[in-house]
Amino acid sequence: MSRLARHTRFAVVVAAAGGLLVVAGAPQARVTKITITSTTSAFNGRVFEGVGAYEQVRGTATGEISPLDRRNAVITDIHLAPRNAISRE
Repeated sequence: MSRLARHTRFAVVVAAAGGLLVVAGAPQARVTKITITSTTSAFNGRVFEGVGAYEQVRGTATGEISPLDRRNAVITDIHLAPRNAISRE
C-alpha cells in the first residue's frame, strides 16, 4: 500500500470516528426536574442496622426528549409536542 493510500485511509477513519462522536452526542434525554409530593416511613418505621430507616418517596419526574430522534418515533403525536430551542435543530 502506498504512503498516500495509508494517509488517505487514516484521514477517512479519523473523520468517520469524529462524525460518530458528534452524531452520538446530539440526541439527549434528560430529567429536568424532580418534585417530591410526599414521604412516608417504610416498613413501619423499622430501623435497619448499618443503614437506618427507609422512606417511601412519591413524586414526579419531568424530562425532555428529542422529537427528532428516530427512537422516539413510537410516541404518538410527538410531532405535536411543544419544543424548546434545543429540539428545533
